Amino acid sequence: MDKKVPLSIYVFKSKYRTEVLKTLVNNPFQTPSEILKKTPPKYISHMSRTMRELEEKELISCENPKDNNYKVYFPTELGIKVEEEIKKYNNN
Repeated sequence: MDKKVPLSIYVFKSKYRTEVLKTLVNNPFQTPSEILKKTPPKYISHMSRTMRELEEKELISCENPKDNNYKVYFPTELGIKVEEEIKKYNNN
């Protein structure tokens, strides 16, 4: 039987996922390049993978997915809730 890991734990287990989600919650509507300047993944390949993982879990969403040159991301309601849970982990 496959046990599901809570989303907050899934995000918390990765420094990249944690920082990217935190950055988007604090400053929504950013491009991957803007986020890359503010977070630990310093390589675009790491950033792309991290963004894809968060998007697959419906924690972030792309405002304009058909635009190949300037994609803008924002946190979903679920992403904001998960970020709040992670803050609780960090405060303990």
